[in-house]
Amino acid sequence: MTEIICIVGPSGAGKTTLAKTLSKEREFSFFSVGNLEREIAKQKGYGDVVEYEKAVGLQKAYVDLFPQVVEELRRIGSKTGGIVVEGVYSPQLYKMIQGTFGNQNVTLLNITTGRKTRLRRFVGREKRGIRAAKNNIRGLDRGKFEVGLNEMMKLGRQNTIKNTGSLEEAMQKIRETLRKTRRL
Repeated sequence: MTEIICIVGPSGAGKTTLAKTLSKEREFSFFSVGNLEREIAKQKGYGDVVEYEKAVGLQKAYVDLFPQVVEELRRIGSKTGGIVVEGVYSPQLYKMIQGTFGNQNVTLLNITTGRKTRLRRFVGREKRGIRAAKNNIRGLDRGKFEVGLNEMMKLGRQNTIKNTGSLEEAMQKIRETLRKTRRL
């Protein structure tokens, strides 16, 4: 059976970097819920995800993704031993993934980091000033919390990884957590 590692956390916590690093290290596939949402928005004729979410509503846009996410994970899972999934912000989606792949095959990792680290990442990534970065973080987090990030972080509380900015340090914490949960 396919092993699934779901990674959640607020914007700028380092989820994507850690998920890609973990998938490469474990020789798993990487899957981003956000990338699928961008693809769907484009297919439906919207300029970007924000425009799509405003037009149909954030909850509807995210919930409409669920069947496609599970279908993609099944497709990818049939070709590989595991998948690292980044961006599972909804408890309903997480439960669908568990129902499809079995609770024992799904692990949830909650990635957190300090406010200053998040801000520094956004300033560097977006090449903007601090005020614009703060506004961007607030906007992204608002949407994630609206679809269920808070509940997901509570679900993943026992598997919380504090990302202090060192990739190797964070990966070591992930390895230890996966070992504890017998996923390594």
